[in-house]
Amino acid sequence: MNIHIANNGLDINHNLLYQLEKVFNMRNMNEVQIHPIIGQAWTGKHVLLLHCTNNNQFLQLYKSFHAPIEPPRLNCAETLSQLLSIGYRIAAITPISSNQIQYVLVL
Repeated sequence: MNIHIANNGLDINHNLLYQLEKVFNMRNMNEVQIHPIIGQAWTGKHVLLLHCTNNNQFLQLYKSFHAPIEPPRLNCAETLSQLLSIGYRIAAITPISSNQIQYVLVL
C-alpha cells in the first residue's frame, strides 16, 4: 500500500521513504547518516605539498587527510624518492620564495 505523506512541503511516497530510511539509516529527512564501508577502496586523489629549501633540506609536508606517506627525511631528495616509490607523481614544482621550493605530489 502506498501512502503519500507531506514532509517539508513535499509529497513523498511512504514506501520510498521506508526504503531510504533502511538504506541510509535516516533518523529524519533532515539528517542523513552515511556510514563508511570498511574495505572500500579510495577512489579519489591524495595530495601532498612538500616544502624544501633550494639546498635540499626538508622543511614541511602537508597532506590530504588519508594520504599514505613515509616518514619524511631531512634530505629532500630522499623524501621525494620515498614518495615516488609508493606511487606519487610530481604534478607541479613551484618556487615559493627565493630559497624555498614547493612540490605538489598526487597519488
